[in-house]
Amino acid sequence: MVFLLWAVALVAGRLGGQDGRRDAEHLADRTAVVVYSADRLMLGSLPAQDEVCLDAGVPSPYPYRCTGRRLLAARGGRYHVLPVGRRRGIDPLYVVNEGPGLRVELVAGTR
Repeated sequence: MVFLLWAVALVAGRLGGQDGRRDAEHLADRTAVVVYSADRLMLGSLPAQDEVCLDAGVPSPYPYRCTGRRLLAARGGRYHVLPVGRRRGIDPLYVVNEGPGLRVELVAGTR
């Protein structure tokens, strides 16, 4: 019985690693995340990815828009996202919590 559990754990670990590598190679195909915020978010080392929303002179509660992120997991208003073009071991995983002053939109991923 212990051997069976050990074998299942090994197979699950191997399959999980393969899925992770495949997802990392095809990150741009995953669901895109657009974060609208009342304040600058500065998610990452590229401040140009925080863009001011252009509302044609109409004030907005979310003047900042952050793009260039892909969804890994979402649950209960919490989104785990990675930047497109992620550098393994350098770029972190971001956890974005939707709430007052922060709105998250999910859109189809692109190549």
